[in-house]
Formats: sequence, structure tokens, C-alpha cells
Amino acid sequence: MPSKIFTGEPITITGTYTILNTSFYDSDILEQNRFNIYINDELVYTIDTLEFTITPAAGTMRVTVQPTISQTEKSSRIKATTLSDVIITPDNYDEYVYKGALDVDKNTKVMFQGNFTDKGEIVIPVGDILVDGDATFTNTMFTLEASGIIFQNMDITNNQTAYPIVNTADNNVITHNKVTITNTDGKTAAIYNKANNTEISYNDLFVDGPAMTVTYTAGVGVANTQAILLIGGDNNIVQYNNIQVTSTGSSSIYGTVEGITNNNQANNTIISNNNITVSGKAKFNYAINSLGNVENMVIRDNNILVSGERYADGIQVGNNATNILIQGNTIKCICQNTTPVDEEAITYGIITTSMGSGISDNITITENNIDLTGTVNYGMEIYQTTNTLITDNLIKANGLQSMGIGYAHSPNSTVTGNTITTSGDSTQTLKAVTEEIEPANVGIQIQQDSNNILIEANTIQTYDKGAQDTCINVETNNVTIKDNNLTSSTKTGDDTVNPQPGTTLEDNNAIEQESSTNTGEEITLGDTTTLTASFYDDTYTPISTGTAIFKVNGKTLRNDNGEVIYVPVINGRAELPDVNITSEWTK
Repeated sequence: MPSKIFTGEPITITGTYTILNTSFYDSDILEQNRFNIYINDELVYTIDTLEFTITPAAGTMRVTVQPTISQTEKSSRIKATTLSDVIITPDNYDEYVYKGALDVDKNTKVMFQGNFTDKGEIVIPVGDILVDGDATFTNTMFTLEASGIIFQNMDITNNQTAYPIVNTADNNVITHNKVTITNTDGKTAAIYNKANNTEISYNDLFVDGPAMTVTYTAGVGVANTQAILLIGGDNNIVQYNNIQVTSTGSSSIYGTVEGITNNNQANNTIISNNNITVSGKAKFNYAINSLGNVENMVIRDNNILVSGERYADGIQVGNNATNILIQGNTIKCICQNTTPVDEEAITYGIITTSMGSGISDNITITENNIDLTGTVNYGMEIYQTTNTLITDNLIKANGLQSMGIGYAHSPNSTVTGNTITTSGDSTQTLKAVTEEIEPANVGIQIQQDSNNILIEANTIQTYDKGAQDTCINVETNNVTIKDNNLTSSTKTGDDTVNPQPGTTLEDNNAIEQESSTNTGEEITLGDTTTLTASFYDDTYTPISTGTAIFKVNGKTLRNDNGEVIYVPVINGRAELPDVNITSEWTK
């Protein structure tokens, strides 16, 4: 429920609902549950998920939610504030903006209408107001200095200015704005927040700013350019924004631009359901970057595309980041050189790290879809981070040297249910790469005191044209690898693992790839035939590793001793001769 509710202004209400004693219900009944929404005891909606929008009227409203499979209900009382209206146009602007400050009373709806140019900074020092716009602004900046402000529907285009929207007070909402800013120097962001309980939602933001080197002091550094900048603050929400960030100018040697920056003890932040595109000439491009004693963050369900020529990263958290959930994000990074550089082009899907600051701890990375294309690729880098849980992610990396997950100085981790596919070509020589986890064609790399790692029930397939790849490389102690499906260019199962003495290996097998074929040929009981199968990777390169099994009508073919027949795959082909045609074939 929003903290400020005004008459005639739509609000969105969300909630969670837990059904107790689920054993009393049939599973199909639970799946059919919906929610009835009543306003003043009148049914107005029946919805699938607990999120709905209403427009409050004057007076008191009672909103009631009831699951369709239960008689229980929950009600909330709403009393909206009725606002007085003020309309500001270019003609009467000076009546309401005095010495750069908006001069209105509380409980006012301020509507800007018309085209406003070169107004400089407009400070909003009064709270509990709604600032709305059927207007366009050029080279104008707004600073929110009071609480209880809803700032919405503004169209701002700035060139060579300070931040278009700055929020310094708690409990404000910045929503449905369109902001474009282009700078060639200085600090550049569409929205800058340094307060608590702020909602930044449904904004369209385009930023073209300078790619400057980040100075890390005691592990804390902030990029000069991003779309949304959060420094400090607690309980902020950034959701459903469309973000484009680029740098068309020249880049310094470590020039950096970012989509969303959440730094310096900006805690309990939720970053969700944003569309983020970062591109341009910066040497280091990030979609979401959160460093510097941040905790209790959720980064969920964002759609991320990052491209660059030196370094492209989807999500980075670190420098004493604790209690972080990274879930359900779709991350695509592309980094390929088109101009000469000293080092190779590198992509990272997700990074947890420490750069001269405290180690990070208790990070969960789950249900993310990561797709990387670069000269060197790292699906995830876990660096100086303890107690990580990595589950049910899909990682795909394609380049010269591609790694699924790399650990360094990061003990105590569980890796389960992930699908990792890497493709590389070690026959080609790399330029210099200054990474502590060195490039390699490997599914999971574990090094430098990353002890106590459990790798269980994952599917890992690696390919290297030079056949130097491995599924798991272990250089530490107390690592358990069990119940995984593992296939490299030349080996399967346990043979794809480079273990340390003491590494536990249990029940790791080849990836089973199954296909069905109906040839349409006539068959004769008692005759023999030759069965063949072809295997190619997603680039149509013949696979020369692993074994195949054949099934007839769902039953696996076995030899006379009842043992499953495994046929080696050579140059993309498996062939099983002299197979007896039995009555099983006709079923």
C-alpha cells in the first residue's frame, strides 16, 4: 500500500498470501486459487496474482481481499487526501516558482503544462504534494527536499547539466517520467537518490555520459555515469524502469559506465523487473553495480543487455556485501574488440567480489539465465566471498576461453541444479588478461583457498576446439562432486574432473542426449540391422566425446548378458551393428 494516497490518483496494491494446512487441499484446487477484490463490500475484480490497481475516491474506502478457495479475508481502510489544484504554465511560472523554489502549500496537485526551457534547478521544499506534468522541460533540474512527494509524468531533456532529478528526502515516489541527459564531462545520472523509502518506478531513462576512471578508496568507488544512482539510504525500490546508458565520447583507461549504481551502505534495496541496456565506448560497462557495505539486497527479474569492447558485466555486488539475493535475471553480455586494445575482451555474467575492502558473505544466486559472447567469458566469478548458494542457473558462454563459474578465496559454497555450457578455442592465442582467475575452458574452476565446496546434480558440458577443456578443475581442499552429468570434448563423468587428493567423486556420469527416429523402412523379424545416430553441438560441429545408448520403443538395448550397450561417439557418429530385430520392434 502506498504511503501517500490522493483522491483520483491510481494506486497499485500488492500483497502475499500463504495458505496454511495445504495438506487439507487437493493440489489441483490449490492451483486454481484466485483472489476476489472487494471495495466497500462490492466485488470489483477477480485476479490471478495479488496485484491490482484502484483509483481512490473521496471519503473512506474499505478494500478486502479473499482467496476463491477459502472463506478467510483481509481488509484495509483507505482514506485518500483530496488535493487542491495548481496549474503552472510558462506564462504564470514566476507566480509559483520563486528564487528557484516551488511555492505551493501541502496537499496540492501541481500540474505543469507547456514547454519549459533553461529553468535551471527547481527545488521542491514542501511535502505531501503531487507534482505532475503534461509538459516538456529542457535543461531543467528538480530537487526533492521534502517528504511525501509524488513526482510523475515529467518529460525532461538536458544537455551538459547536473542531475535532472535529485531526491534528498524520505518517502517519495518518482514514477512514469521520461528523462534524457547527454553530458561530455562531469557527473551524469538521470535520477540521483540519497534518501530512504524511495520508489523509483516505470521511468524511461536515456543517459549518454563520460566514461571516467573510478577511484576506489578503501574499496568504495562510484562511477561518474549511470541512469540511476543510489548512495546510502535504506528500503529503496527500483522497479519496472526502462534504462539505456551509453558513452559515445572517448574513454579513460579504466572508464566506466553503469545502468544502476547502489553504493555506500545503500541497504535493503530491491532492484526488480527493469530493462537495462548498457553500451558504448567505455572500457568497463556494468548493468547493475552495488559496492561498499551493502546488505539485504534483492536483485530480481531484470532483463539485462551489456555490450562493449573491453569489459562487459551484468551484475556485480561486493566490498562487504552481505545477505544478497540475485534471482531470475536474464543477462546477455557481448564483448568483442573491433579496435586494437592491450587486453582481451571479457564478459562476466555475475560477480561477487572484494576490491580492497571487507569480504562478501551469504549470497544466493538462483534461477538466472546468463548468455555470454566474448573473447574471454566468466559466467560467474565468486571472489573473496563466503557462504554462497548457487542453484538452478542456466549459463552459456561462447568465445576463445569460456568458464562457467570461477572461485578464488571463497570457501563454503553449494552449487546444485545448474546447467552450464561452455565453448572455446584454445588453438588461438590470447592477448594479456590480468585476472586472478585465469581464463580457461572449464565448467567450474575452484582455486586459492576456496575450500568446502559441494557440487551436486549439475549438468556441465564443455567444448574446446583444442581439446584442452575440463568440466571441473579443483585446486583446493574438501570439495565434493557428486551426481552430476559431465561431458567435455574428450571425456565424460568423473574423467572430466581434475581433482586434488582428497576430492570426493561420486556417481558423475555422461550427459544423456536422447532423440527418436522413425525411418519408415520395412523390418523383418529375425533379421539384423545397423543402428546409427549423429551428434552435433549448437554450431553444427560434430561431437567427438561421450557414448550413446539406443532404445527401441522406449526400451534400452542390452547385450546377451543383460548389460546396457554403450556406443562411443566418434566424429559426430555412433554406430551399433548386427542388432537383432525382435518382436519388441513391432510393438
